[in-house]
Amino acid sequence: LKAAENLGSVLLVLLTTLQLQPYKCERICTRFSPEQFTMETEGLKGFASDLYKSLISETPGCSQNMFFSPASIYAAFSILLAGTAGKTEEEIEKALHVAHNKDKKKLHKAIANDLDRLTAGTAETKVCMANKIFLDKDFPIKNPYLSLVSAFYAATPELLTFSDSETSRVHINQWVEGKTEKKIKELFPVDSIDHRTKMVIANAIYFKGLWTLPFEKSDTRDSQFTLL
Repeated sequence: LKAAENLGSVLLVLLTTLQLQPYKCERICTRFSPEQFTMETEGLKGFASDLYKSLISETPGCSQNMFFSPASIYAAFSILLAGTAGKTEEEIEKALHVAHNKDKKKLHKAIANDLDRLTAGTAETKVCMANKIFLDKDFPIKNPYLSLVSAFYAATPELLTFSDSETSRVHINQWVEGKTEKKIKELFPVDSIDHRTKMVIANAIYFKGLWTLPFEKSDTRDSQFTLL
């Protein structure tokens, strides 16, 4: 294979009782270069390492390969962080490996800069990231949160009627499909969303690029495949 087309996982966080606030969704589609992996907060690297260790520890003797996108999950929790305070804020900051800053704009600017580096690169590689928040139409939202996540995460809110859970589920799945080049069509199965749902935070990452060391067809052969 000379080209790899992989889909970063799409993370959707369903909140049924948490009282947060909304944001803006515009697709960011740019190019990526490994040389741009100098992070401002170092939080993503620490979070990715912790998450991998946690997933491995929870699945001892796993007989399947594990695939997930730390950046996708990190982005969604960063958007969640922007609407928290007190103990909840402390716990999420700890998980994301970011230092507390009373000036939320400075903190989220640094996090957003790190995420932007993942979607900036060369003509050989395509990386697209999109954020979205789906809110129940009766869920209270504060304007400062809306401004913050719109400015730093390019995320816009969309109001849904979660009491009509099936219509909402289909609509969110359609958004996911559109942002992932139709690679994920049914992220939410039937009955995964119900009338108790108040918020869904979504992040989608799409990646397509060449292998640094491509596998030439002439160098391959049929053989045993061993899971990692």
